[in-house]
Amino acid sequence: MITSVREWVGTITAIIGLIGAVATPFIWLVKKYKKDLDEIMNGVRTQAEINRLQAEQIAAQADQIAKNTKCIHEINLALKSNAEEHSTLIHELEGIKAGLLVIIQIELDKILCRCITREYCTIREKEQADLLFAAYEALGGNHGMKGRKKTFDGLAVKELERVG
Repeated sequence: MITSVREWVGTITAIIGLIGAVATPFIWLVKKYKKDLDEIMNGVRTQAEINRLQAEQIAAQADQIAKNTKCIHEINLALKSNAEEHSTLIHELEGIKAGLLVIIQIELDKILCRCITREYCTIREKEQADLLFAAYEALGGNHGMKGRKKTFDGLAVKELERVG
């Protein structure tokens, strides 16, 4: 037991020395690990900021993907509509082509039959027949006109005398 003040002071000094001896390395470790802990916390804060920025970028990309998807859908609808219009247009053009082919065939047949019957043609009939036959072939006509046109091409060409 401690009986005197000196013993008290000696004991307290020893305790303080002991605390200092134990506390100094502990404080040094705390400072060292606090520095490491601060670096880790800065890294965590930095990583959290990176994650936040990446989340914003991903959200922006998702918005852009949604817009692009909407645009692609609208383009597909437009293409489908254009395909339907194209199909309708082709159908209408085929009808016009068929009608034009019939008209040309009738006119060409009139000229060829008239000239073959009389066994000659005029310069004007020759020019008209050549133009009509070229158009007839270009439109895909073939209804026996080639044989008649060949016969027609062998006819004599006469210039009409003017009556007057």
